Amino acid sequence: QLNTRDEFYKFFSKGVTAFWKTHYTFAKTSKSSQKILTKPFIDLLIINTLIPLKFSYVKAHGKPVEDSVFQLIKEIKIESNSIVSKFLELKPIEKTALSSQALLQLKQHYCDKNKCLQCAIGNSLIVKN
Repeated sequence: QLNTRDEFYKFFSKGVTAFWKTHYTFAKTSKSSQKILTKPFIDLLIINTLIPLKFSYVKAHGKPVEDSVFQLIKEIKIESNSIVSKFLELKPIEKTALSSQALLQLKQHYCDKNKCLQCAIGNSLIVKN
């Protein structure tokens, strides 16, 4: 039922129970500390778990994929990792999680399999040089 990034941030900002404030494992007590999920970690949860689940749920029930699913991933900042950084060196693109997921998909299905000529980006780079 959650549709916006801010709704997810609010949902995941609950914290932990008193027990987990003084434990990292069941067996050993540790120094008390606040254990909260950071916004970048919540973003990763949304991107890699919640959006795929929401997308699959909607598709499994024969409903059209709502714009809210795509709007949600567009609200999240682009992922920061070496793969995305290398693509951004080639050409600046929209800085959303939707773009970074697309780039990761391209790398996995084209670059890693040496299918440059079947990829629009790879093909344009080869023809350009």
